[in-house]
Amino acid sequence: MFSIDGKFYEILSIITQLIILNILGVIFAIPVITIPFSIFILCQGGINIKYDLKLLKSIKLDKQLIVKILVLAGITICAFLFMGNLLYHGSVFPDFVLCSFILSFIVISYFMICVYSDKTFLLLRSAFFYTVVYFYKTVLPIFGFMLLITFQGDFKRFMALLAIPAVYLYLFFLLNYKTLTHIKWLKKREIYKDISDIE
Repeated sequence: MFSIDGKFYEILSIITQLIILNILGVIFAIPVITIPFSIFILCQGGINIKYDLKLLKSIKLDKQLIVKILVLAGITICAFLFMGNLLYHGSVFPDFVLCSFILSFIVISYFMICVYSDKTFLLLRSAFFYTVVYFYKTVLPIFGFMLLITFQGDFKRFMALLAIPAVYLYLFFLLNYKTLTHIKWLKKREIYKDISDIE
């Protein structure tokens, strides 16, 4: 049980990596404008933890990947501004559902640019349809999380958002990876092609 190949060591290793990843995510998010890159780091790190790769392996910012991150960053910022304005003027059930869908689409888009090498528009379109088709494991978990933190005080809400994004995104990926990584019309990045768990 306590051997280096045991379950306890594996769980402890995952927890340690998630803590490190969360700290990196918070550091990268300190300049507000770099929050989209922070989300990318958290998503990429979570995928690498799942497939037992080095935490930041495969984060090579070539021109194609930078363009994808910048496009998604623009969408993320606009979405956050829209959701902030929507929730500021009174949070009702339809608003939470809409915000949950938008957040789910954004998170799935980040995971897709981490796993696949296709063009940005194709990945965004695939992320949208994936979010719609698998709403029960994309939109509903985020909706539940939003409801949960809504009933907490401001300090607890802030700490929840600050302390667990890496854990939440990792669990979100575990919930979706079997379907998310088997989209046949998309091409996987080289680093993931030989991983049998993805194929």
